[in-house]
Amino acid sequence: MRKWKIEGQCTIGGLINILEECPPLSTVRFRFGMIVPLSIDSWRWAYDEATITYGFPNGKHPLVADLLGWLKNSVDPNKTFEGWKGGDYHFHLSTPIHVDERGDVTCTEISKVSVEGVGLGSTQTVWLHTKVRER
Repeated sequence: MRKWKIEGQCTIGGLINILEECPPLSTVRFRFGMIVPLSIDSWRWAYDEATITYGFPNGKHPLVADLLGWLKNSVDPNKTFEGWKGGDYHFHLSTPIHVDERGDVTCTEISKVSVEGVGLGSTQTVWLHTKVRER
């Protein structure tokens, strides 16, 4: 098993760097509730920060390559995210990233990424471990 511990606040760029070292055809899941990432959105607490939304897979588990694509797309200078109560926001590689449903503020953050399983690609799972940070 391979692990990356994230010190301090996880950023979009930091998560991209870690995921680029993971097998791109591996499924990616959160360690809590067996749920999966669904999208990148504006975080309700601070609209200029990002959140990874989550839910049940509905038959398709996102791959590392999918999450990498969402993250890279989120820092495209032409991409705009709408804040919870309005306003347009742009993300950068240094933008903090959280884990929440759209509209929620649980202060959940990624604390560690691990790769588990045997072989390559789809036989492995990349796990996103989380913790709740006090604000």
